[in-house]
Amino acid sequence: MTVRNGTSASEVIDLRGLVPGPGENANGSAAGAGNDTVYGSSYNDLIQGEAGNDLLYGFDGNDILVGGNDSDTLYGGAGGDSLLAGSGNDHLLGEAGNDTLYGGAGNDVYYHSANGGVDLINDDKSEAGNPGYGGGSADIVYFTNVAMADLAFYRPPSSNDLWISSTADFADGYLNDGVIIQDFYLGGNNVIESLYSSDNYVFNLSSLL
Repeated sequence: MTVRNGTSASEVIDLRGLVPGPGENANGSAAGAGNDTVYGSSYNDLIQGEAGNDLLYGFDGNDILVGGNDSDTLYGGAGGDSLLAGSGNDHLLGEAGNDTLYGGAGNDVYYHSANGGVDLINDDKSEAGNPGYGGGSADIVYFTNVAMADLAFYRPPSSNDLWISSTADFADGYLNDGVIIQDFYLGGNNVIESLYSSDNYVFNLSSLL
């Protein structure tokens, strides 16, 4: 793995054009403290924001973006990405591909666009994937280009997950493009409290419990 790290200052780290070492397919960056902006490469990147209010871009490849402490914004880009926000009021955008989004503590916003694949959301897991690290009472899932009248909700049999997608997507009986809120029906910190649609409608997801 080719690595380009930051310092304690606020800075811009650009991995675009960076090529992994022989026999490798990944790049890495640990931004350090400060409010940093990190641009990933077209390969599989591991980008760690660490302390500070960071802006992380994965771009192409199957990337892992780790926000760390404070309020971060994570853009997955193309590919199957993992966005692990940590503590703070974070913004998570999986973008194209089937992505995994962990918001952790704080009031987080998860964005989904139609034709963006399936995003698996868990608001209670830590960056390491351990449960019991959630929190916040005003988490949001935001469908950026789907109106409320076009959305549908589904709970699979014997599951605690909530599926949300367009009625057209559910027409074949499968979830092809939408979000899965993992363990939503267990309540507590697993709950995303609100859904925002593209036509500025706000729906209280807690009412589904």
